Formats: sequence, C-alpha cells, structure tokens
Amino acid sequence: MGVRFAFVPHALYNIHKIRHQYLEAFDNSHATDEFGRPAVVEDIYVFHNLRQNVRCTYRESEIRSLLGQKQIIRVSLDARSIAQVAATRSREKKLTHEDLSEANDRAAIKAYYVRAFDKSPVSKSTTSLRSFIAKISRDPEAQEFTWTPSAGTLRRALAEGEAGFRRKAFYQRKHLTLSAKRRGRFDEIIQRCIAWYWSDFYRSRDEAYARFQRYLQLYRALLRGHNTTNEVACSLLSYSAFCRRIARSGCYETERVKYGERAARAKFLGTTLSWTPTRILQYVLFDHTSVDTICVLDTKSLLPLGRPTFVAALDAFTRSVLGCFVTFEPPSLYTISACFKQAVLPKDDFLATVPHLKNSWDNHGKPQYVVVDNAWETVGKSFQDGVIDFGVDVIWAPIKTPEYKIYVERFFETLNLILFHRISGGIPYPPHTLRKLGFDPAKTAVLTLETLWELILEAIVDNYHITVHDGINMQPNLAWKIGARATGITVFADDPDRLDAFFGMTVSDITVRRSGVRHFGLKYHDEDVVTQLLHDNAAYQVGRNPARGSNQFKTKFTINPADIGGMNVWSIARQEYVRLKCTDEKYANGLPLAVHRQVRQYANERNNEYRTEKDRLAALNQLRAHAETHDPKLRMRSRRKELQLRNGALSTPYKGGVPLLTVPASTSGMGAYFIATDVMAGDRQDGGKPLRQSRRGGKAATEKAAGTRAANQEKERRIGEITPPPTGDQSSPVARLDKVSKDVVDMFSSEDPASIRSSWTNEK
Repeated sequence: MGVRFAFVPHALYNIHKIRHQYLEAFDNSHATDEFGRPAVVEDIYVFHNLRQNVRCTYRESEIRSLLGQKQIIRVSLDARSIAQVAATRSREKKLTHEDLSEANDRAAIKAYYVRAFDKSPVSKSTTSLRSFIAKISRDPEAQEFTWTPSAGTLRRALAEGEAGFRRKAFYQRKHLTLSAKRRGRFDEIIQRCIAWYWSDFYRSRDEAYARFQRYLQLYRALLRGHNTTNEVACSLLSYSAFCRRIARSGCYETERVKYGERAARAKFLGTTLSWTPTRILQYVLFDHTSVDTICVLDTKSLLPLGRPTFVAALDAFTRSVLGCFVTFEPPSLYTISACFKQAVLPKDDFLATVPHLKNSWDNHGKPQYVVVDNAWETVGKSFQDGVIDFGVDVIWAPIKTPEYKIYVERFFETLNLILFHRISGGIPYPPHTLRKLGFDPAKTAVLTLETLWELILEAIVDNYHITVHDGINMQPNLAWKIGARATGITVFADDPDRLDAFFGMTVSDITVRRSGVRHFGLKYHDEDVVTQLLHDNAAYQVGRNPARGSNQFKTKFTINPADIGGMNVWSIARQEYVRLKCTDEKYANGLPLAVHRQVRQYANERNNEYRTEKDRLAALNQLRAHAETHDPKLRMRSRRKELQLRNGALSTPYKGGVPLLTVPASTSGMGAYFIATDVMAGDRQDGGKPLRQSRRGGKAATEKAAGTRAANQEKERRIGEITPPPTGDQSSPVARLDKVSKDVVDMFSSEDPASIRSSWTNEK
C-alpha cells in the first residue's frame, strides 16, 4: 500500500470533466483473486458521480494515472458550500404539499411514486407496476394529482438514484441553453445545412444531417476549453428535429430550386382556369393517352400488340364526350383529325355497328374554342391551317401543365377505373408493382382492338353519360340536353368529306401544271379537274420558268397521312379544295405516307449507290451557270419573258353564289335545336396560305437552321463567283447586248415606254 492521496472529504472534483464528490478511502488487504490468493494491496477511493447519481470506485493506480494526465481537478468551493452539498446529498428533501399540488409538476409526482415503491417494492414487470400504480393512486394524497405515470415512466424513474436517495431534481428536465452569441452561430450552422439540402435535387436529408454533424465537430473544437454546457447543448438537435427544421423551411422558392417550377407551382399555388364555360360547345378539350390495356392481334394467336392510343374530345360545360378514337397509331395529325371529325359530325353510322347500346349518343357540334396541348400534332401548320379553314379558335395549354385540361385528364382516370383496369390485359399498377406481384398483363390479354372499341363505346354511352358527375352534380347527358334547349347546337351543315380536306397534312407552294401535281414521287392527275383548276386560277399563274405553251400556278394541298391515294388541292379562285387522285391507284390507295417514304428510301439507296443527290444538284447548277455565261442572250430572253408575264392582263377571279345550308336529321329528337353553320375557308383574307410557324427544338434546332442557312449562302456565293466573259468596249457585241437588256427592262418598267422604244430604235 502506497501513500494515501489527500482528498478532502465531501469536496468536489472534476474527473474526465464530470463532477464527482469524494466520500472515503479504504484498503483491500483482505481481497483475493479468482484463485483464492491474496490480491495486490491497493487503496480504494470512493466518489459519487453527481451527473449519473451513482457511486464509483477507483484503485490507487488509476488515481495515480488520472493525476498524471491532469484528469482530476478540484473544484474551488468554500467550506459553507461544501457543507451544504454534503447535507443535500446525505438526505432526501421531503415533498411538501405545495410541490404535489402543482398541476404540471410531474417531477414531484414521479418522486412520490418512486419513494412509495422503495417502501414497498414489487416486481418491475408491466403488470406488477400497473397494479402498484393503481394501488398508490387510491391514496388520499395521490387523488389530488392531475397526472398519473405509466408503468414505463415509473420503471425509467426507478433507474434514477437509489433507495433513500430520491430527489425531485432527478426527475426534472434539464434545459441547457447557449448564450445569445453562440446560439446565433449554432442557428447559422443549421441554416447553412438546410440551404445546402434545398440547393440540389439529389441531396437527401441524411446527407444534410451528416454535413451538420461535420460542421458541429468544428464548432465544438472552437468551444473546447470553455464552458462545456455549450458543447452539450450543441448535440441536443436530433435527426428528427433537424428534419422538422427542414420541413418548416419549405416554401415556394425552396421547392422551385430543388424540384423545379412545375413542382413548386403544383404544391403552393392555387389552381384556376383561364377560361370558364358558360354554354355547350364553347370550349372543347382534346387530349391523347395510352390505354392501360394490352390488345392482341386476333383471338386465335393472342399475339400481344401493345397499348393502343386513345384520343377524346370533351365538352367543358357538360363534361360529355363529343368524340373519341382508339388506334395503334401514335399521337399524330391523323388521330386528332379523326377525333375532331367524330366530335363535329353525327355518330349514327358507326353506332349502327354496335346495336346493343341502350342509350343514344347525339352529342356533337361545331365548337367555338378547342383547347389542346403543345404536342407536335397540334402546333404544326397543318392543324392550325385546318382550324382556320373550319372557323374554330385554338387555345394552347401552357407547357407541362396537364391541370390546364383537368376535365379531360379526369375523364381518362374515370375510364381507367370503370373499364381499362377491370378487363383482361389491363395494367392497374405501375411496372415495378407488377414485377413485385409477378403479374404480366401480356399473358392475360385476350381483347382485340375492335372488341376494346365496343367496350369503350358501351362504357361512355351506357355508363359515363348517365352517371351523376361530381363536378356538375348532374348526368352529362342530361346537362347536354338542357344546354341544347337553352342555346341551341351549332352543327356543320356541309359535305362531311370536306373535313378530311381541312384537317389533312398541309403542304404549301406546290405547282399545278397541265400534267397535274407531282409530289412524294407520285403523280396526281385528272384531266377534267386539272383543266378546271388551270382555267379558274389563270390569274395566279407563276412567271418563274414556266413550261412553253402551258399554264401553271402555285397553291397548297392537304393529304391524309394514312391514305396517299388522293390529295385535296386548294383552288385560290373558288376558295375551296378540289380532289385529285393518284394515277397509280393500285399502289397508293390505302397506303400510309410513312410506308411510302420507306419504300422511296430503299429505292433511292439503290439508285444513289455511287452519287448522292447533293452531287447531282451541284452539277446541275454548274451546268446552268456555264451555259448562261457563254450565251448572254439566254438570260436576257428569260428576263424579258418574266417581265411580260408580270405586266400581263389579269383574268377575273371566280365568284360563286350564295350556298344553301342544310343540317342532318337527328334520331334522338335533338334536331330541333340544331343551328346550321358553314366553314370559314372561303372568307380567309390570306388566300388560304398556311401560317408561318416558329422554330421548335430549342438550341439544337437553332444551330441546325443557322448551319443550313450558312451552307445555302456559301452555295449562292460560289455560283455568283463564276467569272463572266470580258465585257470589252461599248462597241463589242456583248456590250451592245447588255445595253439592249438594260433598255428592255427600262421599257417595260417605264410609264412611257414609247420614248424608250423610239430612242432604242434610233440608236440601233
């Protein structure tokens, strides 16, 4: 046994920065090891850990090591303070009536139950503790308590202190606070980590909390050596509290930075419609979707073909379906035009093929506005030219805002619930959920496209139209009838085939000659039709390299992409479309344009095995420039003929009479409310020219257009750099021809050509 250390009884010491109170010291001279042999005799020092409220012992060797490391430091207190601490630790403070009567002083109530447990202890199981709490709560003093601890709360309270040493302070919450200056720094660290989380889409809350802990370690290093209370308080922010801080900091700006403008708008901005329908056929919404059902080729092979495309037209005022169309064709001008035609015209013809329908479907008419999205098939010049001819205004929904057409989007969801998700081959869940369930819709698909079309008609006519709609609190079919009686129905009173011409693919600046029209590598000609076109549009003939002795003019035409067997040529004089058929009817009738282009591409690859189209055009340009260089008369004659055509007599355009409009009959009795209306193609002030479209495709399309424009300019520059022949003096034949050419131009452009002609004759 060595020299005993002189610790002051009941003095306070910091051991590992934790406050202890020294109690006593004794030797272990009677101690033995595990084999019964006398152990090494060392003094044992007993301390009381004030933080954990437990007794702890240290051997003499451990005390010597701690003193050498300066881990035992005495706390300077006077004798009075030492006596007070000793007196406080040696006894329990009796709970007064005022302590127990406080409604929110749960610490005193916990101490009351714990001391009662020390007097008559029971098992610490949940059942035993519940019985003990019920017994103590019947005491007269305990009946005044406003709160009763649970079994788990009492069990945790029993772990604090020991029998005979249960103080109320053990059960009070320790609120550790920081100074105002350091609290500001602590909050700044939290705000920086929260801002770091919101600044990128891929940053998670776990990563932000880990970053907060790393900053916290640096902050603790600054606090080390100062008040340890600050260090403890900095570690009180748990992960859940940090996540709550992040949630409270969420707003429109943070959501926009992390998830984008669309997500922020959908989460924080209120919804509103830029248009409000007040009558039927005022706003009609068009949209496409992929059907959540897989169709098969036929019922024998059951070969799955995939998910078809479904397009629908919905009246915004009555929520009734005006038209729909299902096909394997992807969203295109063909699908939107087929649905538009069905929404405008009566449906008696194809409804006759489904005789088992119980209700009628007479919802159709000419809309005032159509609401579409910014897809390629609805922003192109073909669709815009078609709606202008038909006399309908278009409203384009903002980009990436499906809620703008919320009515038709909700109709698609309703159709999924009542049909597509309930039939064989349906896809009711996302792909990852189907994989977890081991469900393959393609293996259960048995419906053909024709069968699916019949089911869609039955779901709309016999289910959706006669079910009360939550948005209008009325059946869509009943709302349509009431609206028709109030304002009437504007119907298309003309040949239905004209709609095919209006909503076909528009091609402008094509030339109509005596031989007809050549386009797509095909010839469209009919002798009587072409003769009438050339006669009516003689006033619009072109003056650029016309064929000798023939008339021709430039116009536009429309064609159905699903059938290139015929085209609709626009007659400028008559302000209407004229049908021209393809001369190769066996090849073109019923042939889609996409298939024809594949055939042409294959044929061109076989023909252009050694020379490309660009090389042939370059050679043709060089040949023409070389010919005009060596023969100036050729260019002069062409210029003279061009001026003659430009100043020639104009023929009188055709003026038709007043058309008589008739409306189709109605089998449902709604014909009394039909209002006949005509198309606007004949009243266009722009001559039927398609609108010029803005470029789409972003930066890549702009760069491509700039490159093409630069290449064309370079080509024109090279052609212009072809060296002309020497002009020589004014008496040379070439110079005289140039002088004659200039005089001819002046003669045809002057107001008094007689003076120019006489001076030219005298000079000659």
